Amino acid sequence: MFRNSNKLGKQTILIGILTIFIVVLFYQFIDLPIAKAAYKLHGTFLVTVCKGISDLASHQTIMTITFLTLLIGVYATVVNGQSTRSKSLLLIALATGSAMLIGDELKWF
Repeated sequence: MFRNSNKLGKQTILIGILTIFIVVLFYQFIDLPIAKAAYKLHGTFLVTVCKGISDLASHQTIMTITFLTLLIGVYATVVNGQSTRSKSLLLIALATGSAMLIGDELKWF
C-alpha cells in the first residue's frame, strides 16, 4: 500500500514520541502555572462575577431560550407564513434543542 512502510512506521513512532514530549512540556510549563494562578483567585470578586456569568448559560436557561425561540418561530409562521425570519427561528430552535438532546444522551451513555 505504501511505498516504504518501514519509513512510515519510524516516522509515526518519532512523531508520537515528539507529541508526548510536547504535551508533557506544555503541562509542566503552561498548564500548571495557569492552574496555580487561577487557584489563588479563589473567592475574589472576579471569580464571583465569572460564576454569575457562567450560571446565565445553565442548561435550564438555554432550554428556556430555545423554547421561547420555538414559540416565536411558530407564531411568526402562523401569522406571516413561511418567511425567512420564521424559518431561521425554527431552525435555530431545532438545532439547539437537538444538540442539547444529543449531548444529554451521550453523557448518559
